[in-house]
Amino acid sequence: MLRKFFAAWLVIGLVTTGMANGQLPSLPPSLPPRTMPAVPDGNLPPPQFGVAMLPGAPGSTDTTLPDSPAAEPASTPVPPAPVAVPNVLAGTKAGQSETAVSVDTLPAERATAIPAVGADGSSEIPVGAMVGELDADGRVIANLSSANGSTAAENKLIAAPRRETPIRTTPATSGPTTTATTAADRTSFKTVGPTIQVETIGPRSIAINKPAEFEIRVTNSGSQEARGLTVEANFPAFVDLMSARPSSGAFDQQTNPEQPRMKWRIENLPPGGSQSAVLQVIPRSAMLFDFQVQWVADPLRGQAAIQVTEPKLDMRIAGPAEVQYGETAIYTVTIRNPGTGIAENVEIMLSEDLGGQRASVGNIQPGEERTFEVELIPGDAGNLALEAFAKADTLEHSAMKEIIVRRANLEIAVEGPPAAYAGTTCTYRISVKNSGDAIARDIIAAAVLPIGTQYIGGIESAEVINGGLRWNIGNLPIGEELNYEIQCVYNQAGALRFEAGVRAADDLAATHSMQTQIAALADLVLSVESPKGPLPIQEPVTYILRVKNRGTNVGKQIQLAMQFSEGIEPVGASGLTFTTEPGQITFQAIESLEVDQELTIRVQATASASGNHRFRAVLTCDDPASEEIAQGTTRFYGDEILSAGQEPGRRNAAAESGLRR
Repeated sequence: MLRKFFAAWLVIGLVTTGMANGQLPSLPPSLPPRTMPAVPDGNLPPPQFGVAMLPGAPGSTDTTLPDSPAAEPASTPVPPAPVAVPNVLAGTKAGQSETAVSVDTLPAERATAIPAVGADGSSEIPVGAMVGELDADGRVIANLSSANGSTAAENKLIAAPRRETPIRTTPATSGPTTTATTAADRTSFKTVGPTIQVETIGPRSIAINKPAEFEIRVTNSGSQEARGLTVEANFPAFVDLMSARPSSGAFDQQTNPEQPRMKWRIENLPPGGSQSAVLQVIPRSAMLFDFQVQWVADPLRGQAAIQVTEPKLDMRIAGPAEVQYGETAIYTVTIRNPGTGIAENVEIMLSEDLGGQRASVGNIQPGEERTFEVELIPGDAGNLALEAFAKADTLEHSAMKEIIVRRANLEIAVEGPPAAYAGTTCTYRISVKNSGDAIARDIIAAAVLPIGTQYIGGIESAEVINGGLRWNIGNLPIGEELNYEIQCVYNQAGALRFEAGVRAADDLAATHSMQTQIAALADLVLSVESPKGPLPIQEPVTYILRVKNRGTNVGKQIQLAMQFSEGIEPVGASGLTFTTEPGQITFQAIESLEVDQELTIRVQATASASGNHRFRAVLTCDDPASEEIAQGTTRFYGDEILSAGQEPGRRNAAAESGLRR
């Protein structure tokens, strides 16, 4: 006993001397641990964050430092029990603490708690937890808060003041493309995590090769359950982890120097709950080492049902499938939003073939529809596509309706003689047909006659206007045909054109014509008015010759002569210049004789013998060549008169002689 006491006194003396000189002597590891008497709790200073709780600290009843040379050892030295200084990480999902632990050759005189020193002197770190909420109306409220974004922060075991991340709201932008967002249209969700406090309790100084215990206490002081807490303790390789006694959860001891020495998993920690783990370690070298504790929790997720709306556009065109050409048809264009979102800045437009007109619709709410009327006046017959387009900020849609535009089609044909003589009656046949697919309405027909043409007849209702004809037909059904005949007389020669046409409503019209070659002739008529006999011989008698042009053309180069039989000779004439020779009188050629012009010539002749004397007038014309002959006999008597007994059938031979030409 005396030897052991001496050894202990020697150790104390060496420690005192070493502390006075600022050094800690090394002791052999075989020295047994020293037990220290307990110190009453009333002699301990109050715990302070970030300050090492050493004897002599402000507020302590013991103001003498143990390493001071003037300090007198207490009469009854009692080592204090380990003091728990809470190191709190409130509201965090991860944390880490670290403190320096000295390994002495002797047991520590007094155990101290591992301090929690914050780099900024704060007490909390902001939490990034999230939880979904609904308001009283069942609508989702969205309050987005941002945490530090890490599930395993590499911070020291510090206490930081709680910092709330403000909610950022994007103000609505006024304009035609922005819809005002009300509170009922917004959603929010927030998460609230547990408040975790991690407290590490253990000696500030431990002896080499002596076991020491450190307690890690995890407390959930919040109102939410903590899930998936993982606490890790780490220290150098020269410190052996002898055992770990967790109050609950799984314990994992690592031997890899690059991994934490101890990992403790707590699956659930209810509000107000606390769990602890006691670690027993033995240092093998008298060195200062860092005792690190860090923890992480499974991330918390908030969830809210966000409805994604999708606007849509749908169009339809209603109206008649068949329209008449030129008539106005009304079509209804309906644009509808069958989607779940607002179709913004909608504009409707017709196709370029229909004019490309545009109309602004604005915004169309889901399920809402707008109606427009399109007035269509078709300008072409046949198939027509009525197409409309709708365009929004992000949408396009179109609708098309096939339309048949019906229209009548008039056809007219003229048939007649290709050639005729002037003055003759020509007949023309006119046919009018509707070959379209609609009724031809309000048809009027007309025929154009050349100048100098005389309408004879054929259409009772025809009206002669300005050298032409016009008559009403009225309506003509699809496929129907009407036929007409017109008789006319051409009074002049030439290539004359006969033209006929029809006109109806909706600007329908058709014409047709044909050409007739008209030939005109000079129709000369020659007549001789002889004197009434019997006439006495040796007395002049007068013969009257008449030449008339009753044709349709001018008579030109007319030749006229008159011949007499034996016993009578021409002696003179009036009306034309003439020449005579025995038995014949010849007149100078007539240059021209107009249509309907008549020429009268008087010829005097004297008979020299009694009896019936013959005469003959001959007319020729070069354009065209023609010949007219007029002849007769005149009875003359002399001194002798036939007796009553003379046979009347017997005639004078001289009188019966023929013409000399």
